[in-house]
Amino acid sequence: MYFWKDKDGNKLSFKEFSKRFKEGFTAITPQQRLKNELISTGISEVGYIVGLIALIIFRDKLLVSWFAYGLILIFVGSVWSTGLKFLITKQQLNSFKNTDNKAINIDALFEALEKEEIKEDTTIKEEVKEETKQWIHI
Repeated sequence: MYFWKDKDGNKLSFKEFSKRFKEGFTAITPQQRLKNELISTGISEVGYIVGLIALIIFRDKLLVSWFAYGLILIFVGSVWSTGLKFLITKQQLNSFKNTDNKAINIDALFEALEKEEIKEDTTIKEEVKEETKQWIHI
Protein backbone atom coordinates (compact mmCIF):
# COMPACT_ATOMS: atom_id res chain seq x y z
CA MET A 1 0.00 0.00 0.00
CA TYR A 2 1.44 3.37 -1.03
CA PHE A 3 0.47 6.63 0.66
CA TRP A 4 3.47 8.85 -0.04
CA LYS A 5 5.24 10.13 -3.11
CA ASP A 6 8.75 11.50 -3.37
CA LYS A 7 9.81 14.63 -5.25
CA ASP A 8 10.00 12.72 -8.53
CA GLY A 9 6.48 11.32 -8.11
CA ASN A 10 7.58 7.76 -7.28
CA LYS A 11 5.34 5.96 -4.80
CA LEU A 12 6.91 5.10 -1.45
CA SER A 13 6.04 2.36 0.99
CA PHE A 14 5.84 3.12 4.70
CA LYS A 15 9.20 1.47 5.28
CA GLU A 16 10.93 3.51 2.54
CA PHE A 17 9.23 6.71 3.73
CA SER A 18 10.31 6.05 7.32
CA LYS A 19 13.89 5.44 6.23
CA ARG A 20 14.06 8.65 4.19
CA PHE A 21 12.35 10.64 6.93
CA LYS A 22 14.87 9.42 9.52
CA GLU A 23 17.81 10.23 7.22
CA GLY A 24 16.49 13.73 6.57
CA PHE A 25 15.67 14.35 10.21
CA THR A 26 19.14 13.36 11.43
CA ALA A 27 20.80 15.52 8.75
CA ILE A 28 19.39 18.75 10.23
CA THR A 29 22.16 21.08 11.38
CA PRO A 30 21.97 22.81 14.77
CA GLN A 31 21.54 26.14 12.99
CA GLN A 32 18.53 24.82 11.04
CA ARG A 33 17.06 23.40 14.24
CA LEU A 34 17.41 26.75 16.00
CA LYS A 35 15.86 28.59 13.06
CA ASN A 36 12.84 26.25 13.08
CA GLU A 37 12.55 26.57 16.85
CA LEU A 38 12.63 30.37 16.54
CA ILE A 39 9.82 30.35 13.97
CA SER A 40 7.62 27.98 16.00
CA THR A 41 8.23 29.91 19.21
CA GLY A 42 7.24 33.13 17.44
CA ILE A 43 4.02 31.53 16.20
CA SER A 44 3.23 30.29 19.71
CA GLU A 45 3.90 33.76 21.11
CA VAL A 46 1.47 35.34 18.65
CA GLY A 47 -1.15 32.71 19.58
CA TYR A 48 -0.75 33.37 23.30
CA ILE A 49 -1.04 37.13 22.79
CA VAL A 50 -4.18 36.78 20.66
CA GLY A 51 -5.66 34.39 23.24
CA LEU A 52 -4.85 36.80 26.06
CA ILE A 53 -6.45 39.72 24.24
CA ALA A 54 -9.56 37.67 23.41
CA LEU A 55 -9.80 36.50 27.02
CA ILE A 56 -9.54 40.05 28.35
CA ILE A 57 -12.19 41.29 25.92
CA PHE A 58 -14.64 38.43 26.55
CA ARG A 59 -13.95 37.78 30.26
CA ASP A 60 -17.46 38.97 31.13
CA LYS A 61 -18.95 36.20 28.96
CA LEU A 62 -17.41 33.48 31.14
CA LEU A 63 -19.72 32.16 33.85
CA VAL A 64 -17.23 32.37 36.70
CA SER A 65 -15.19 35.59 36.89
CA TRP A 66 -12.38 34.12 39.02
CA PHE A 67 -11.93 31.48 36.33
CA ALA A 68 -11.34 34.22 33.74
CA TYR A 69 -8.75 35.89 35.96
CA GLY A 70 -7.01 32.56 36.48
CA LEU A 71 -6.84 32.04 32.72
CA ILE A 72 -5.53 35.58 32.24
CA LEU A 73 -2.78 34.85 34.77
CA ILE A 74 -1.88 31.63 32.92
CA PHE A 75 -1.77 33.44 29.58
CA VAL A 76 0.42 36.23 30.99
CA GLY A 77 2.86 33.62 32.31
CA SER A 78 2.86 31.82 28.96
CA VAL A 79 3.50 35.05 27.05
CA TRP A 80 6.37 35.87 29.40
CA SER A 81 8.07 32.46 29.27
CA THR A 82 7.60 32.05 25.51
CA GLY A 83 8.98 35.54 24.94
CA LEU A 84 12.09 34.69 26.95
CA LYS A 85 12.48 31.42 25.03
CA PHE A 86 12.21 33.38 21.78
CA LEU A 87 14.96 35.81 22.86
CA ILE A 88 17.25 33.00 24.06
CA THR A 89 16.81 31.07 20.81
CA LYS A 90 17.51 34.24 18.78
CA GLN A 91 20.71 34.83 20.75
CA GLN A 92 21.81 31.23 20.17
CA LEU A 93 21.14 31.56 16.44
CA ASN A 94 23.12 34.81 16.30
CA SER A 95 25.95 33.11 18.18
CA PHE A 96 26.03 30.33 15.57
CA LYS A 97 26.14 32.91 12.76
CA ASN A 98 29.00 34.80 14.47
CA THR A 99 30.89 31.54 14.96
CA ASP A 100 30.54 30.72 11.27
CA ASN A 101 31.84 34.17 10.32
CA LYS A 102 34.84 33.79 12.63
CA ALA A 103 35.60 30.37 11.15
CA ILE A 104 35.57 31.85 7.64
CA ASN A 105 37.87 34.70 8.72
CA ILE A 106 40.33 32.31 10.37
CA ASP A 107 40.38 30.05 7.31
CA ALA A 108 41.08 33.06 5.09
CA LEU A 109 43.95 34.16 7.34
CA PHE A 110 45.51 30.69 7.32
CA GLU A 111 45.19 30.46 3.53
CA ALA A 112 46.81 33.86 3.10
CA LEU A 113 49.67 32.84 5.40
CA GLU A 114 50.16 29.58 3.49
CA LYS A 115 50.23 31.39 0.14
CA GLU A 116 52.60 33.92 1.69
CA GLU A 117 50.35 36.77 0.56
CA ILE A 118 50.82 38.13 4.04
CA LYS A 119 54.38 38.31 5.19
CA GLU A 120 54.97 36.50 8.38
CA ASP A 121 54.49 39.15 10.95
CA THR A 122 54.30 38.50 14.67
CA THR A 123 51.21 40.70 15.08
CA ILE A 124 49.26 38.69 12.50
CA LYS A 125 50.34 35.44 14.14
CA GLU A 126 49.14 36.75 17.49
CA GLU A 127 45.82 37.83 15.96
CA VAL A 128 45.35 34.37 14.46
CA LYS A 129 46.14 32.75 17.79
CA GLU A 130 43.66 35.01 19.63
CA GLU A 131 40.93 34.44 17.00
CA THR A 132 41.53 30.71 17.20
CA LYS A 133 41.33 30.73 20.99
CA GLN A 134 38.09 32.73 20.94
CA TRP A 135 36.59 30.51 18.24
CA ILE A 136 37.44 27.29 20.07
CA HIS A 137 36.07 28.50 23.42
CA ILE A 138 32.74 29.81 22.07
